[in-house]
Amino acid sequence: MNKVKTKEILRLRNLPTPPYYVLGQQDLDDLVSAHGSFGFPAVVKPCSMGASVGVSVVRNHHELLQACEGALLFDSSVMVERFLGGMEVHVAILNDRALGAVEVVPDTDHYSYRAKTTSGRCEVHLPARLSELRYRGVLTQALKAHKALGCAGMTMVDMLLSDEGNEHILEVNSLPAFTPTSLAPRVAHWAGLSMGDLVEEILDGAALRSHGEGLAGGDDLRVITLNEPEQASAGASGPN
Repeated sequence: MNKVKTKEILRLRNLPTPPYYVLGQQDLDDLVSAHGSFGFPAVVKPCSMGASVGVSVVRNHHELLQACEGALLFDSSVMVERFLGGMEVHVAILNDRALGAVEVVPDTDHYSYRAKTTSGRCEVHLPARLSELRYRGVLTQALKAHKALGCAGMTMVDMLLSDEGNEHILEVNSLPAFTPTSLAPRVAHWAGLSMGDLVEEILDGAALRSHGEGLAGGDDLRVITLNEPEQASAGASGPN
């Protein structure tokens, strides 16, 4: 789940992702110069952590320094990313097919570790509140990211959608959590898969790959047909 390598590959494949730069401990002595004209607000993330551990939204140089120092406790380098507003959507991919997209509305300025692990800290709308056309476009974009990275099994693709129609891929979680509040099994259940079915599909896919029968189908994009999106109930979410 290296966020920097993910962005490099996404950019090579012309898949949209927010601007960013990378810092190490040695850069903190001259952080103002390193940040330059990048601007605020910005998002600070450890480069290789999941579940939003060590992630902060910062609005000035003082907060940037504190956030970088905190993130460096979890990793040897941190990524500073442009903060983009909009709808946060997570797409579940299983064996090269998009199961569905879920919208999260946290009670803070970002989908934090606390929001992911504490009941009642985040609204969840499943499916995401989008027109059918845009919903299918989001699934297709997420599946492209999954395939561009050579992922297999189950992933969650995190995206930000602007009101102007732009879609940005934040990252791809190659090890989605399966806790009672996690998004991946929730989307799978909405798509008609029980937990047992989901685990069996993951294992079946792994067995095929172990015998050299890869599931990737070139540029063929398979998505589950979506009927008219419905308004889903709000609830707590979990690590994605």
